[in-house]
Amino acid sequence: MKAPVQALTVAEALAGAARRLAAVGVPSPEADARLLLGHVLGRKALELVVEGGRQLTPLEQDGFGALVEARADRRPLQHLIGDVEFYGRNFRVGAGVLIPRPETEAVVEAALGVLDASIPPLTPAFAKVADIGSGTGVIGLTLAAERPQVQVWCVDREAAAAALTARNAVELAVAGRVRVLRGDGVAALTREAFDLVVSNPPYLPSAMIPTLEPEVRDHDPRIALDGGPDGLGVIRRLLDEAGRVLRPGGHLVIEIGHDQGGTVTRLAAQGGWQTVTIRPDLAGYDRVLIARRGA
Repeated sequence: MKAPVQALTVAEALAGAARRLAAVGVPSPEADARLLLGHVLGRKALELVVEGGRQLTPLEQDGFGALVEARADRRPLQHLIGDVEFYGRNFRVGAGVLIPRPETEAVVEAALGVLDASIPPLTPAFAKVADIGSGTGVIGLTLAAERPQVQVWCVDREAAAAALTARNAVELAVAGRVRVLRGDGVAALTREAFDLVVSNPPYLPSAMIPTLEPEVRDHDPRIALDGGPDGLGVIRRLLDEAGRVLRPGGHLVIEIGHDQGGTVTRLAAQGGWQTVTIRPDLAGYDRVLIARRGA
């Protein structure tokens, strides 16, 4: 007869999970353990501290154990809990779609600054924004949620990404101002003069992909990471094509790699873009290109 599994308290379960995750090299074992158990129990991290002495039920213990083992296999935390926080909102995530990163919030900040400077806040007309390679929709949907006078076209070639964007738009109550298109970048847009084109394109050099953490290398779609031999292939294409769908004076705002600021600035200037600037992220690294289409 199989011996019953020893019942654990919340504190004991967290400590054991953190040890298991640390042993296999998970970067933030304690934080991940808290998030996984919080997901199982429907609690926040602070509540787990208060409930440290509570004993887990067998069902809770089994569910938590399964998630810990999946995380130990280096499945992304966000896939296991099903969402990620971005700019103060929760976004659904899933397999086959890029998991949003905190540094991409710098793109949102830059885009909001562009919109606020170029679109009067009380204007009756809507500002039109295109989010190219939208993934889960975090950039475009956040702009729609932050500014009610913004209409957004989210474009991605992958069906899974389009489905997640559509679901997130509904859950954020912005679906009425969002169009989700499947297509290959700017080419999917027709007959619209946009005020702003935003994008988080792939910008890693191809040779870097095998060196990434397993959570990224094995689970994020390569198409969302690989920017070609020098990492700039898709960025060049955006610089070449975005002007076609922008109104005169419209802006392009894209995420770039931490060491690409100088090169991307030269490429933009050579392509005829004006008032080209590079913005850093919170860590001080080059992160965002802002460029204006001339008249």
